[in-house]
Amino acid sequence: MNESRLKKLFISSIKKGHIRNNNDLFFPTPSPEVKIMIKNEFFFRNFDLVVGVIKKSQNHIDAPNVNDANIRLRSGLLTRFAVSEKCRIDSISFYPVEIKSDDDILDDRLPNQVLNAILTFGRSYLVLGKSHINKRTTFLKLLPTTTIAYTGIEDYFQIISVFNRFVQDPFFNLPKRQIIKILYDNGMVDGMDRIYRRLSALQMINQKLIFNLLNPGSTALLADEVHFLKELAEMSVTTGDSKKIKKIIRESLNRKITEF
Repeated sequence: MNESRLKKLFISSIKKGHIRNNNDLFFPTPSPEVKIMIKNEFFFRNFDLVVGVIKKSQNHIDAPNVNDANIRLRSGLLTRFAVSEKCRIDSISFYPVEIKSDDDILDDRLPNQVLNAILTFGRSYLVLGKSHINKRTTFLKLLPTTTIAYTGIEDYFQIISVFNRFVQDPFFNLPKRQIIKILYDNGMVDGMDRIYRRLSALQMINQKLIFNLLNPGSTALLADEVHFLKELAEMSVTTGDSKKIKKIIRESLNRKITEF
């Protein structure tokens, strides 16, 4: 079975709720409270499918998707979608899907595709043709993706492995606690909470800028974040790189070998 046929069957399975072992926990199923939209070859063909879900009732919001970090990091993407669909951004969930049909080979590109989905949407879903379900594909359980396999019966699929975690920001974290410890060890005790909050703000800006490189036009900095960068730009730096290097060399010359 080729990719086009497998994709059509999977779209039909989504619309009819024919994904087994799901229980509406790992993938959206149709209901009066759920609106499902499916985008084919989304984000400049980076994803085979992206399933957009709007949960109309606040009592049915997909909890892992609703958090401050996700909304701030993906604010541009969520806002554009919310405006077009006239809904709140905290009712939106995205499910990026990679399709691997019987004609496809599972090679070293797959981990990169999974990582791309996680960096963009915080989660990853992999749909496999029936021929891929054998002992040779047990390594798939090690990938941070929820794997869905075709059963070979009509348009029925089944979930065979689950990565039940919404990834927020582990890839570009600043070592905030280590920085705080360095300052403390060097005699700075006051204002630690304030420093931690500023480091967190800097981390969020860094994440949003990197996300924008992956998906141009999807992320915009908030006014307070732009103001924070402006304050950083106005801070004076006492020495340039060349002077710092010379200072490091000079200090190293003054150390005794016994100190090591």
